[in-house]
Amino acid sequence: MNIRINGNDIDYQLDREETLGQILGVLEHECEKNGMTITSISVDGEAFHSADLDGLFSRSPDDVTTLDLETMSGPDIVAIIHRIGERMAAHAESLIEIPVLLQTGEDSRVMESIHSFAEDFESLCQSLPLMKTISERDIAAVLVEDIPLEQYPSRLTPMLGELIEAIKSNDTVLIGDISEYELAPKLQSLASVLATV
Repeated sequence: MNIRINGNDIDYQLDREETLGQILGVLEHECEKNGMTITSISVDGEAFHSADLDGLFSRSPDDVTTLDLETMSGPDIVAIIHRIGERMAAHAESLIEIPVLLQTGEDSRVMESIHSFAEDFESLCQSLPLMKTISERDIAAVLVEDIPLEQYPSRLTPMLGELIEAIKSNDTVLIGDISEYELAPKLQSLASVLATV
């Protein structure tokens, strides 16, 4: 079995590992010692997501030709968090403008703003758990409005649900209110904290 990390072949000799899960455990431990974490796994060209890992872990190394891993370092993840923070600050400004855009019939710009925000929100939710695995600073100690940063996105999720329902029912007043008065201030608070992580 050939093992590549970030596209580079590594020399790995099996010791007592009988499954891919055991091999991945050893590799993850080595990555953590070097301030890195595994962010994606591909076996013989097929990408595996977190929901598929149980079946992957039990496979024998004899059944695998290539194992490709992608990793990220702490500074890489912090840089991603900072970029997301910058985008969240911009989204807050866009959300504040939504009521005016709705009044002037610029519905397409409203949808673009909301869609762009939703994509970055998803990226944030995927990136925050990575901070926990490699950050020397305790991520639980980072607070947004007295809520731990890793829990803060779950406070925004109900607002997003309400916003989606308002869009479905074409309730422009509610869309504007949620965007300007509920989400935008929360994003401003979040952005300022993400900039300091």
